[in-house]
Amino acid sequence: MSNSPPPRVTMTPPPAVPIHLPVSPIPEDIGNRKIIKTAACLIIGDEILNGKTHDSNSNFLAKFCFDRGVALKRIEVIADDEGEIIEASQRMVKNYDFVVTSGGIGPTHDDITYSALGAAFNLPLALHQPTLERMYEMNKHRPETLNQTQEQRTARERMALLPEGPGAQALFVYEDLWVPILQLQGKLHGATGCPLPISKAPRRTSTVHRSPPRLGTLVS
Repeated sequence: MSNSPPPRVTMTPPPAVPIHLPVSPIPEDIGNRKIIKTAACLIIGDEILNGKTHDSNSNFLAKFCFDRGVALKRIEVIADDEGEIIEASQRMVKNYDFVVTSGGIGPTHDDITYSALGAAFNLPLALHQPTLERMYEMNKHRPETLNQTQEQRTARERMALLPEGPGAQALFVYEDLWVPILQLQGKLHGATGCPLPISKAPRRTSTVHRSPPRLGTLVS
């Protein structure tokens, strides 16, 4: 009888299956067919102001607007402060045709962009079921999702609390991304600080309207 050890068996994990979630259709022209001439960008986050995170989204938006003949008139960086977010978002929506906010969306206590934007336009927060479903579909096999505590689960679900009411809609811009672009007032588009949502969103409709574009067509 041989005393040699049994051959070692190496388990090969199954290949990852790509997840393809539905993408929102291009929204109707809710801007009453108004020509987009001006734009503004609002970068939100303490981590930008203290130098811990580098902002690339404003640079992308500047190039995107320039290529389409839209004048990007203002870029502001503000803290995770409700009053500052409310004031800046109201002012920009009043003064510019197309507004993008970036940052302040996440599971931590200082991620208050959704609630501040809701307060700015008198909209209550409500759990957005499609966002919640996409979140768990995209992350259901990740260890941090499988082993999360109830406190961690509640914190993540805060990211699906969106302003709800007239003029508010969540737009899913990419099939492997669960975070929506939040559209408010037909002008403001709220995205996470991560470069992916803001860079993917406009490219999907870049051929729909050449300069001058119209409201409701740049981000979908």
